[in-house]
Amino acid sequence: MENGVKLMNKLWGIMTIEQKNLYGYLNQKLLDSLTADEVRFYAKKIHILLDSIELGRKI
Repeated sequence: MENGVKLMNKLWGIMTIEQKNLYGYLNQKLLDSLTADEVRFYAKKIHILLDSIELGRKI
């Protein structure tokens, strides 16, 4: 868990304002999800966003 927190802190430090806003939006949609399909959908979107940031790509 500690490594995950360190990685998220690192990613947060290099995220643009737009990426932070998108992450916040997707995270809220994930929390508001009512079905397993919605949870999977938003979790995948967050995963793609974080991977793109970690790899230094634009989304």
